[in-house]
Amino acid sequence: VRLAELQEVEVEKMVANHRKPCTACKSEQEAIAFCDQCSSDLCENCTTAHTVMNLFRGHTVTTFSDLRSRGSQPESRQVICSTHNQRMNFLCAACETAACKQCLEIDHLNHKIIDINELVVNAIKEDVTNTVDRVERKYNSSVAEMNSLPDKCQFLNEQYEMAKYRVEKHYDELRNALEDSRQKMVSELEEARIRQEGNIDDMYRKAQVNEARVHDAINFTKRLLAKGNGLELVVSRKKIIQQLGNLSHAIPSNGHQVELEFSTPSKKQIEHFVNQLTGSVIGRMIQPTVKGIGANANVNANVNTNGIVDHGMIGGGAGAGNPSMKGRLNPNSQQDGMSKNWGKLEICSRIEKSIFRSKI
Repeated sequence: VRLAELQEVEVEKMVANHRKPCTACKSEQEAIAFCDQCSSDLCENCTTAHTVMNLFRGHTVTTFSDLRSRGSQPESRQVICSTHNQRMNFLCAACETAACKQCLEIDHLNHKIIDINELVVNAIKEDVTNTVDRVERKYNSSVAEMNSLPDKCQFLNEQYEMAKYRVEKHYDELRNALEDSRQKMVSELEEARIRQEGNIDDMYRKAQVNEARVHDAINFTKRLLAKGNGLELVVSRKKIIQQLGNLSHAIPSNGHQVELEFSTPSKKQIEHFVNQLTGSVIGRMIQPTVKGIGANANVNANVNTNGIVDHGMIGGGAGAGNPSMKGRLNPNSQQDGMSKNWGKLEICSRIEKSIFRSKI
């Protein structure tokens, strides 16, 4: 295809400049033809010389009129092998490349070979057309997506403003919640202080009452011991011992401690709670699923239907002409690299399917 395009460009250039003088001689006569080997524009005399002289044997001379008619009829153009200067009439399915007869005998031994005929050309044209259509659809979708990027930027800015508003609102709510919690905690602290003060006052009053009673009982007992007689002591003993025992039990124990503090979580706990309360920022690019444009298909190596010719082993190998050996590789060939192409010749499968559909 590339060669054909280049050839059409050359035709246009030559036809447009066909009034140029001959570049093969000094006559400056109008050129009427072109020599591929000399790369020169030829006048009528030089064209005749190229035809009759042995010096120019093998040169390809094409008149401008032939170039003009050939350019308007693409089916009449031939593709020539640049290596062997022969027509390329075959397709190697393993290499997926066109080849001439001499190429088959040198570069494509043991490969799957297909004769290029109208059915094959139409099948390949359909395959290439489908691929181009898929790529074009994907390209058009990509262009539409690209054209919508400014709108996406505007939508992104709108999302940013909305998210920023939600952040400010959320943190205002957190600050209000923290302030409410602080006031509640201060109130609880004040209530705890009042309760503790009440406990301390109760302990103080009870201690004062017990102090007076114990002081009076001790003074009475001491006076009895100092001034009473033995009979009075014996009579009062039981009552005194009982009263002193009761007062001893009523005396509060020493060593009471008062505690009032505020317990705070650790820094790690605070960070964990803050992360749970403050939320998180989510920014991502969601990429759509893209299907491949290539088509994969499996086909048996020995394809021989509907105009697709299985040439078997080219070059008279060990299995040439032997049906039982058709489709097998020469033991001396690169079996590891080529055997994968025998079971999965995608081009053969696509050509067969296209030919089958065209016949239906």
